[in-house]
Amino acid sequence: MDEFDWLDDLPEAWSVPPELKGPTRVHFVNFVIYVISSDYTSNSINESIGELLAEHGRFNVSYQISAKGGLPDKGLMGLSVALEGVLKKCWETWLKYQQIWISGSTPSGGDYQQLLADLRASRDEIRRIRPV
Repeated sequence: MDEFDWLDDLPEAWSVPPELKGPTRVHFVNFVIYVISSDYTSNSINESIGELLAEHGRFNVSYQISAKGGLPDKGLMGLSVALEGVLKKCWETWLKYQQIWISGSTPSGGDYQQLLADLRASRDEIRRIRPV
């Protein structure tokens, strides 16, 4: 058994969309910039995005501490994959909300509340998977 066989068990990597590949090297930060610079955002959305970004920062600090503390590569990779999954959910949620506006409609209160709930759930998921 090869010591890296566990890599075969990881889920297929998400292909990060071009919109999230800049202006920084951090896809999560680019998502935040994308949303807060959108014509379709609001104060409540920006607040939720800010909370998400703060939790992402806490995750990164914990991740670095775990890496220096000797967490095995498999554990570090699992954390990275989990965080990427959260970003993917956030992106898909935002696209769904944005598409309502782009189609010429106005999101219902339920659409708006669902977006906020999904962003908060993503924040909580990052908090849950944070290693320290």
